[in-house]
Amino acid sequence: MIILFVGINITQNLLDASKEMRNDYLQNIIFYLSISFPIKAFGEEILYRGLILPYLEIKTNRLNKNFNISNIITSILMTITHIGFFYIMPFHNAILAIILVFIASLYFGYLAKVTKQNILICGIIHTLFNYIHFFIYCYF
Repeated sequence: MIILFVGINITQNLLDASKEMRNDYLQNIIFYLSISFPIKAFGEEILYRGLILPYLEIKTNRLNKNFNISNIITSILMTITHIGFFYIMPFHNAILAIILVFIASLYFGYLAKVTKQNILICGIIHTLFNYIHFFIYCYF
């Protein structure tokens, strides 16, 4: 998963000709690393893996593969909330970012299932993914 994540992020950077957003990140590095990334990651995990995913599992419990369906629906919902990428990135980067969000969301849903809805673990891993993305974006 991390290899896929890093590969897509590096591909995005190779396709991106804009340095403007990268400079904004670097100027506010302390804010992003200490406050923004952990709060966003834990907020998304609480909402999607802590509330929506268990709710959908209950609603789809009569289906044999209720976790798979609920995880896919949750991942689609999470991806929809990241549509703003199309306003802040070139189109080809936004497409890659949307695909990455969907795949990462499926992974976080799987991680939640394996850890019996341990949102702390999901939030920590999500925060690490945000840090990886940040460093690849700023330094490659």
